[in-house]
Amino acid sequence: MCSALSPVLNPNDPATAACLIKGNAFTDYTKFLNDKALQGARIAVPQTTSVIVSNAILIMQKEGAEVVVIPRLANVATPSILNYGFKRDLNAYLAQLPAAWPRRTLADIIDFQQQHSWCSQVRPNPG
Repeated sequence: MCSALSPVLNPNDPATAACLIKGNAFTDYTKFLNDKALQGARIAVPQTTSVIVSNAILIMQKEGAEVVVIPRLANVATPSILNYGFKRDLNAYLAQLPAAWPRRTLADIIDFQQQHSWCSQVRPNPG
């Protein structure tokens, strides 16, 4: 599997470089599967009329997952899970950063952007 990805892996990226070393990647990942992994999981899915997705939802529920069907948002042409959990997840990520990190919430980032909006203004190229 790793060899199939070799052309797209960056050897300078520590997250993927190890995969390029022969013997560091598995060829069979099934031993890592956990038949209890969905028990207690909470999974959000957008509304759908797809039979395939509906069947997948039933299987996930049978395996112990709580599946929350999220309604379509008004004025959103293409629904995305990002429209629902992004703020919560971003705040959780930012909260776990080192204490010295300058912005720890999405509100902090928005406030910074509003205070420094002049930084993002497009300026004509002088020359």
